[in-house]
Amino acid sequence: MAWNGFPSIVRARSFQFKHPILYITRNERRREVSAYVFDVKDIEELKMKMGDDMWWIPSSKTNPRGFGIKSEAIRKLIEKAKKKGNFVTVSYQPVDADSVREKYWKEWYAVLKRLASEANVKVSFLRS
Repeated sequence: MAWNGFPSIVRARSFQFKHPILYITRNERRREVSAYVFDVKDIEELKMKMGDDMWWIPSSKTNPRGFGIKSEAIRKLIEKAKKKGNFVTVSYQPVDADSVREKYWKEWYAVLKRLASEANVKVSFLRS
């Protein structure tokens, strides 16, 4: 939630949510992507109910920059969003990454080749 300084439970407790959270999930097995909107009111109510159990604070043995919301709290916020209808789910067909990657690099190579060709023409023009 906050990534601008050393995390602590004290900072987490005083953190004030001012805007809703847009949370995106993917269920690879079902081939679905969902978007949930967590209302500020619901987040604050959960914060009061769960207290310190809501927060994920990284270990002091790491190089932490912030703190977050624990997965248990996220699950509860997802359920609240579902009850309110604050979510959408869409199905998707998996993309063959290898074929897309090959096409991407071929297209990128063509762009660079055109760029080099244009640069060469302009350099030749400037030299004349």
